[in-house]
Amino acid sequence: MKERVTNRAPTCSPRLSPNHVATQPQFYEPNITRYARLPAINRTRSDVPREIGRARFEQEFSTPSPLPTRPVVPFVETPHDRIALEIMRGCPWQCRFCQSTVIKRPLRVRSVETIVQAALDSYRNTGHREISLLSLSTSDYPYFESWSIECTRCSTPLGR
Repeated sequence: MKERVTNRAPTCSPRLSPNHVATQPQFYEPNITRYARLPAINRTRSDVPREIGRARFEQEFSTPSPLPTRPVVPFVETPHDRIALEIMRGCPWQCRFCQSTVIKRPLRVRSVETIVQAALDSYRNTGHREISLLSLSTSDYPYFESWSIECTRCSTPLGR
């Protein structure tokens, strides 16, 4: 039987500390003054970073999260038999009422070449004849017109 771990701190700290973007609140202690100001946050351990940096994202996010080009194809026909391609993460509008613009910030867009190549690879691997473009706001994809021209040009010889 697997042994239950009650204290995860010894295992989490070495894994999270080197990247300096993940915080471990149990290793920090706030220095609160009489007037409820927060002038400093003190570390309780020396192996956690003094400052937590901001997470950095690349504008072209194909390298950290490549598009799936070999999805599982079911034996039965499903209503959504199509290739699903994520073209953009985030939303350019940043509306005040929308929580996803804060969570998915900054806006990251895939290049036209990456999307077309993933569509062709997925078509060869699955045989699906339809593509579904996924994002929070697909109509706001900045290269939509050039994508549609390139996709039409590349898919015509395939028997479209």
